[in-house]
Amino acid sequence: MDRPDLSLRAGPPGMYALVVSIQTMPGRRSEYESAIKADMMPALKKVGFTNVWTSDTVFGGPANEQTVVIPLKDTGELDQGPPLTRALGPEAAAKVEARLDAMTQSSQMRIVKVRPELSNMPEPTK
Repeated sequence: MDRPDLSLRAGPPGMYALVVSIQTMPGRRSEYESAIKADMMPALKKVGFTNVWTSDTVFGGPANEQTVVIPLKDTGELDQGPPLTRALGPEAAAKVEARLDAMTQSSQMRIVKVRPELSNMPEPTK
């Protein structure tokens, strides 16, 4: 299920995407989402990300799972380092990461090549 409240949709999709599947600890999902809204989204905006697509798993996965897709212009964006560290600096980023880690049961990251001709891409918001 689409989560516009945990998403950014202001720019074109990239050639690649970082796809993160996150399972929150039981009973901590709303706290996790509040932390994402308060800490992660402003940091991503600060370093220039215009697209972050979040959805909840509805069928075929755990009820406490979300998938976050972060489009990348190219794989060179990965060489710039973690967005949270770039936005907040190492110490502040470590504190936010520790807070999020305490609410996370598991996470998995992968890099994928975007195939718009085979995809149902989200519409940008104005």
